[in-house]
Amino acid sequence: MARLALLIALLVLWLGPGSGAAWAHAQLIASSPADGAVVATAPDAVRLTFNEPVAPVRLGLVGPDGTIVDLAATAQDATVAAALPPLGGSGTYLVSWRVVSSDGHPVGGTVGFSIGAPGARPTIDADARPAAFAASQVAIRFLVTVLMTLGVGGTAFTILTGRTARSLAGMRRIVGIVALAVVPAAGLGFALQGADVLGGSFGAVATPAAWRAALATSVAPAAILAAGSGLLAFLATAAGPARPALAALLAGLAWLVGAGSFAATGHAAMAEPRPFMGLAVFVHAAAALYWLGALVPLGGALADRTADPLPLVERFSRTAVVLVALLAATGLGLAVVQMEGLGAFVETPYGRLLAMKLVGVAALLAIAAYNRQILTPRLATARRSPRLALIRSIRIEMVIGLLVLAIVAGWRLTPPPRALHAADRAGISAHAHTAAAMADVSVRPGRRGANAAAIALMTGDFGPLPAREVAVSLRPDQAGIEPVRRQARLAPDGRWHVEALPLPLAGRWTAEIEILISDFEKTTLKTELEIRP
Repeated sequence: MARLALLIALLVLWLGPGSGAAWAHAQLIASSPADGAVVATAPDAVRLTFNEPVAPVRLGLVGPDGTIVDLAATAQDATVAAALPPLGGSGTYLVSWRVVSSDGHPVGGTVGFSIGAPGARPTIDADARPAAFAASQVAIRFLVTVLMTLGVGGTAFTILTGRTARSLAGMRRIVGIVALAVVPAAGLGFALQGADVLGGSFGAVATPAAWRAALATSVAPAAILAAGSGLLAFLATAAGPARPALAALLAGLAWLVGAGSFAATGHAAMAEPRPFMGLAVFVHAAAALYWLGALVPLGGALADRTADPLPLVERFSRTAVVLVALLAATGLGLAVVQMEGLGAFVETPYGRLLAMKLVGVAALLAIAAYNRQILTPRLATARRSPRLALIRSIRIEMVIGLLVLAIVAGWRLTPPPRALHAADRAGISAHAHTAAAMADVSVRPGRRGANAAAIALMTGDFGPLPAREVAVSLRPDQAGIEPVRRQARLAPDGRWHVEALPLPLAGRWTAEIEILISDFEKTTLKTELEIRP
């Protein structure tokens, strides 16, 4: 089992993104002042617009001399705003920001603007989480999900479906203990979330600041519901056969509360349309908890030679038909919203993980169909071989189920395609400025690969700048790569466009905009672009 867990962890990390930038799920799509903008007078506020609602954690203003001033930020839906103090003089300023998206994932970055004229860009410490910290969050998510599946889902099955099966008497105690283990595991996940919000340090896990930070995220209700479901499931098993009505009530509540914990946070539950997505996640989780949670008790019942397992297996088989239908329908709806196109299955880490999950689920469905149509009817013959074959089949289902749960936990490392597409539609922008001319440059999608650019030209005093020709040349910081040069064309919208702009590398690129104003006048503007992976 230890080797299997190690294999699962390595597989998920290998399929996940290669850089910390992809761990975050909210995407910055615009800022005011725009990143790289040159303004004549100091702005009185800064505004950051994201692709989804966020909660600010920290905003700081970095002056030209490197001093940092904390800003008091407020959030309204997807926009974070903060008033700026009086700015002393010209130069380049940076706004360092860190927010938590509605699905509970923190993200940070910087935007810069200049007053009067660009100056030297201040340097700040990189805000990056170590890979080990990200891996620990995947591990704790996996652990909590497995414990809830075995404990809460197993309790729901043993009490609601198998309450009359004598072979499950011992299993009730086991699933109850496993369910109780959900409480400390959910608490640890909650503490890790708070440390993640503060920057990703293991040393912050036990600090009050981490717990306060976690309380401000959507992970807080999810952790409370998860712990509550584990406690309810334990109490249900403790109620025992002597109080079957109370045990059934507590088991049903534990099952529903456990499914609700998955719908309280996460990128799927927080996507639009929110009511549909939240309900779909709830139903999807409820079906998965019950189906996978039933496997261990069912295998135990089959191993008990003193009782006839056929009635229990048949009851579960009938229930499984409904669960599979709900699981498939809700899974399809969630995938359609999250993926936004079939190409994401091969182009994004999220899509590749989803493809692997679908393969695993398809294997589970095939085994379940074989069990229902072939092995379950053979149990009526009371022979030894059908019982052993069904036990082996259930064991295979358990292993595949663990792989599927590990893949689901791996989504903690990568944003869904819908979030990436929102950022792609916004693209990235930069500003270039001299005394004679200015240019606002936007590049879409702003990622490694094929792009398109649009350039708006102005005079140094923000007036219209007619030009005869415009050319764009981009050079990456990495050595050994030749510049990408393209001619732009004037479009009816008044901007100069480049339709095919291949940018093969992620990272910082230097852009030069060559503007031919007349036969005797030419000017060149420079700016920098940060191309996303």
